[in-house]
Amino acid sequence: MVTVTLDKATFASGELDPALHARVDLQRYQAGLKLCENFCVMVEGGVTRTPGTQYVAAVRNHTRPAKLIPFEFSVDDSYMLVFNDGFMRVMRNGGIVEASPGVPYELNVGFADDELPKLRWAQSADVLFIAGAGRPRVLTRIGHANWTIGNYQNVRGPVEPQNVDETSTIKASAQTGSVTLTASKPIFKTNHVGSIWRIDEANLSNVPRWIGNETGLTVGALRRNAGVVYSVVSGTDSGPNPPQHDEGEIRSGQGKVVWQYEHSGFAFVTITAVASGTSATATVIGKLPSDVVDPYVTYRWFEAAWSTERGWPTQVMLHDNRLVWTRDNKLWGTKIADFYDFAITPDDDSGIATALTSQDGKLVDIQWLKNSGVIVLGTRSGEWMVRGSDPFEAITIANIRAIPDGTEGSAPHIPVSVDGGAVFIGRSQRRLHFAQFDRISEKIEVGELTLFARNVLRGGATATAYQRDPHRIVWIVQSTG
Repeated sequence: MVTVTLDKATFASGELDPALHARVDLQRYQAGLKLCENFCVMVEGGVTRTPGTQYVAAVRNHTRPAKLIPFEFSVDDSYMLVFNDGFMRVMRNGGIVEASPGVPYELNVGFADDELPKLRWAQSADVLFIAGAGRPRVLTRIGHANWTIGNYQNVRGPVEPQNVDETSTIKASAQTGSVTLTASKPIFKTNHVGSIWRIDEANLSNVPRWIGNETGLTVGALRRNAGVVYSVVSGTDSGPNPPQHDEGEIRSGQGKVVWQYEHSGFAFVTITAVASGTSATATVIGKLPSDVVDPYVTYRWFEAAWSTERGWPTQVMLHDNRLVWTRDNKLWGTKIADFYDFAITPDDDSGIATALTSQDGKLVDIQWLKNSGVIVLGTRSGEWMVRGSDPFEAITIANIRAIPDGTEGSAPHIPVSVDGGAVFIGRSQRRLHFAQFDRISEKIEVGELTLFARNVLRGGATATAYQRDPHRIVWIVQSTG
């Protein structure tokens, strides 16, 4: 047998799957390696030993899993937050932040071991919004060794679609404060405690429409303009200027009526206790319409979209100055510049809500989110793009569109953003994909990075991390460890 030695000028193809070891006809074969362990391929085509790591400090309890979350507050203040054993420690400038000399600073965050891999987060300045472990949390930085964590206090939604069963009604004991809600059917459950519901007017015709220069008005008279209800505080002449405010009092003109904002045709309530399936205690956010107060009833109510009963959001992301949350196939966004208010209004800064609906019966379960001008979603069965009517137009409740464009599907994980797109783990956990986003053509171009080296992920990929220096490497964690 004759042995031939060939000179190779580049190893740019990296390690090749054993199934390709006989494919000498492939150009990739000429630059490939049979085995490449503990080495990485450089952009120049050569290989170098994989860089090592530096020991900084031990986790709180090395027998239990840990989660690392980066937190970049400013150019001078970047942290690595270490979640382990139910607590958080803070790493900064290559060392551990101490509460006192020799004592690491710790914050009790309460996340269980099995919740750590599910955590997803979005940062805004000194605040970190966290999803994936039951009720969303808010982690706030006050100083290097001063952090707080608490429940995310959303207001005015989000809610499910309106109840359409006209025999299923709700009535309240009062318009404001702590009220008792009484239902005609058993709709309340213990797991609804802490959730936010919306209750609408029973009949819009009960309040007359505002008319200019109407005379003979009396204190307490109600009028509606643009869907909003106002009451007369003083005066008898409505004047020429319609009320348009959404809080407090405004005079319609010199010597004319002073209008008090009452409500927008509905109000939100927070369930604080459930006595039975037909009785619950709630705190009113704002003021309920008068025709939903006993003895009046309304079937126009909306159950909370978030609760222990229905589930909490599992993903969160910042997009166009609003917080976007998802669970299963549903997506909700806060009002612009208000990271807590989900109210749906006619304004462009309204909260948004939509659901991804598969056309071929495949499971649409959102696994990850990316901000690429538009919102790019990876689901269990494919890739989606959520945008406005125009690719450069901000998303609003009036123009929101969910467009499927890809069929690879994803496993639960956090993809890594790289130049031009993102690297994500495929549904089988044995393939690695690169998704390139084109907001103009509404296309998500997906290519398989492991096409010629599928052997490397036979252990089942579970997580990714991106190293920018000294070599640009995407690290893959496998279930085998």
